[in-house]
Amino acid sequence: MSHWASGELPWESLVKANMTEADKEKVANQKRAAASNPKKFLNGLGIGSYKEIESLLAHSAKLDYGDNVDFEKCRSFFKSHLPKGKFPP
Repeated sequence: MSHWASGELPWESLVKANMTEADKEKVANQKRAAASNPKKFLNGLGIGSYKEIESLLAHSAKLDYGDNVDFEKCRSFFKSHLPKGKFPP
């Protein structure tokens, strides 16, 4: 969603075929930094005003790999912005 909203991600220039281990580590570090501070990450992309994405990123950062995702909670971050009558309640 961050990519759709901003048109870019900070690690895009590093992602390529045959990445070096150093580049892989840089990408991983940038992704960890984004997950640990969604507000700073979104501000850096110029979309800091997108509080719904910030809420989703903050929520997802608290999840562990095996956790069940509460999709209703995730949807709730965006429901007030969806056109009325177009989507199920």
